[in-house]
Amino acid sequence: MRVPAPPAGAPTSSPKGRFDKQRMNNAAAQKEAAQAAAEAKAWGTLSTQPKADVSTLSIQQFSAKMFLEAFSEKGKRLGELANKIRDAQNKIAARELQCKQMEAEVSQHRMDMAHLDLDLEWHKTALAGAEDRRLELQNDQRKLLSTLHGKMYEMSDITA
Repeated sequence: MRVPAPPAGAPTSSPKGRFDKQRMNNAAAQKEAAQAAAEAKAWGTLSTQPKADVSTLSIQQFSAKMFLEAFSEKGKRLGELANKIRDAQNKIAARELQCKQMEAEVSQHRMDMAHLDLDLEWHKTALAGAEDRRLELQNDQRKLLSTLHGKMYEMSDITA
């Protein structure tokens, strides 16, 4: 029974095949790096911001420069986000202070309400006492008028 040959481009188990692939990968990487350098050179000349001449930079220098620019942008974004967080924290602190002040006002109003309830209760008691006193005075006035009428009747009998 024959073993079929591996398809083209399939990994081989021989050391020579692995080294050939590595050489091909290195060649492809160098070709891609050259294309990236050419694109970077074209990009650098079209930029509106003054930048270093890309053509004089090596691929590693270009990569480092791009990394630093990206890192700088991330740093700026981080600074913006930190400012937004600080602003939000300040707003939260201000609102917490406002809430505490409102809670103190509510507490004061509740105390005022309790005092008003006590005053209302006292006035209701005083009104009930005044009503009782009015009834007593009316009864006393009736008694006095009845006594006065009785005395006037007696006097009218004596003088007649």
